[in-house]
Amino acid sequence: MTNEIGLWVLVTIGSFSLINLVLLGIVIRLFYHSLDRQKDILNQIRHLGMAASGILELEDDD
Repeated sequence: MTNEIGLWVLVTIGSFSLINLVLLGIVIRLFYHSLDRQKDILNQIRHLGMAASGILELEDDD
């Protein structure tokens, strides 16, 4: 009886640990995806700022 309870406790703790690892992986993936998007936006703003100040000329799509 005690061994069965101990086994269920270990299985339950293991399940929660696995769920936490999966959720942590999802959060980290979303964070890095968001970080890449923020970098792209900042690069576009910097590029447009340089174009507005005359440092950089934008190419026409002719």
